[in-house]
Parts: sequence; structure tokens; C-alpha cells
Amino acid sequence: MAICVASCGPSFRTVSRTGIVSPALAVAGIPMTVLTADAFKAVDRPPDSKTLILAVSHSEGTPDVLAALKRARASGAPVMALVNAAGSPVAREADHVLRLLAG
Repeated sequence: MAICVASCGPSFRTVSRTGIVSPALAVAGIPMTVLTADAFKAVDRPPDSKTLILAVSHSEGTPDVLAALKRARASGAPVMALVNAAGSPVAREADHVLRLLAG
């Protein structure tokens, strides 16, 4: 199992700089990668069913995040979205949604 975070703009900066999630995952032995959504789209090998894609979106409908989610789903990877609005386009593309209630 692995986790790949795909996000853009302020969401990417928050995830990559805070380190909130990665220490706990390291203790559990779960590798985590944080990529901008456009970098995620450019990765040669798409994720597989053993890689959880964690999409973080503050704006709820960033085109690059949506494209990354669609690529992940097409490859069979499970997708979880961290969003502010449960009915957002990013939330609708995800298998699971966690509302942040941050704005």
C-alpha cells in the first residue's frame, strides 16, 4: 500500500509543508508521495489498485486535480477527496470524501 497526494496551489503548499500526515504514515511503513496535480498527470506509470490517491482541493473544481482523479480512477486506484464542499466536482469524482469544513 502507498499513498499519493495530488493537489494544486494553496492546497499543495499546505500538504507539502505541514507534514501532518507523513510522520504517522512513516511509522506505519506506508510510503507517501506529494505531487502537484499536473505532475501527477505526467507520471509515466499510473497508480494501481494498491495506491490510494488523496486529492486535496480548496477551490473544489481545479481542472488539474480533476484530470488527476480521472486518470487515477481509470487505472483502478482508489480515490479519497479532502474538500470543503461535499457536492463539489472533486468530491463527485472520488470514492470517499472527507469534508474539511475550512471555508
